[in-house]
Amino acid sequence: MTELSERMEDVIRIDRVVAIFEVWPRTDFPITKFKVKVLQRADAKFLGVPNAAIKNAVTGNPEWTSGMGDSIEEALKDAIRYFFLEVRQNRSDDSLTENDFSWASPEDF
Repeated sequence: MTELSERMEDVIRIDRVVAIFEVWPRTDFPITKFKVKVLQRADAKFLGVPNAAIKNAVTGNPEWTSGMGDSIEEALKDAIRYFFLEVRQNRSDDSLTENDFSWASPEDF
């Protein structure tokens, strides 16, 4: 893919969507499921991007996160790990509601 973008003067990089996963958290979590899109980057690394983000408790802004890896599975696991790390850093589990999350545009996933 690197060669392709090198031949296109208006393009600096092309990433390939290689997988989209549905992640079902434990039953007491306030959202039923979220998605993680995994991209293969031009450098051959993989990037996992959740379609949901916890809102910052102070500012109300979404805390978007992602994960990296040398494989699809590594990027997926890393993205899920960082998603829940942001959740724990911004809210306690017992106070979470669906309104504490922001969602990416459906057409992005």
